[in-house]
Amino acid sequence: MNKVINPEQEHEYILHNSRISISLGFGLAVLTTDQIFNLSDKSMLVSASFYLIAALFVISTSYFLIKSNKFIKQSFSKNAWMGTYHDEFLNSVSLLGYKLSALVMSLIALLAMCFGDSLSDIVSLKALGTALVSLSFLIYGVVTYIKLHQDEDEEAP
Repeated sequence: MNKVINPEQEHEYILHNSRISISLGFGLAVLTTDQIFNLSDKSMLVSASFYLIAALFVISTSYFLIKSNKFIKQSFSKNAWMGTYHDEFLNSVSLLGYKLSALVMSLIALLAMCFGDSLSDIVSLKALGTALVSLSFLIYGVVTYIKLHQDEDEEAP
């Protein structure tokens, strides 16, 4: 049985995914910052602030993931994982987010490969990997979120 695909549901789905990506990206950015600068080893105030910020991102990501359960039964959610939205605009927005994310990750990996010896004194491999994943989530989330809101602003009378 084929269900009718509602473009508004697809729009809400990709907007929801962008929020998850942004939240997860910022959470990983906090971890990367701690790995590079050892913030959790500093004074009690800095350590408490760091853990509070990290907890906020864990809570917000958990909230968005729990809220995403309503999309599981939607027939389009399986297609959306493959980047095949029925709405052509959503396909282009999602693809743009993926392309920019992959481009930035590739450029940073290339720079790390070129300057790896001098970089290893400053940043650990774990911190670099966490930073790459964080940037990937942030870029995809921010690009799709902005593009979807630009679309909404253009439609408003």
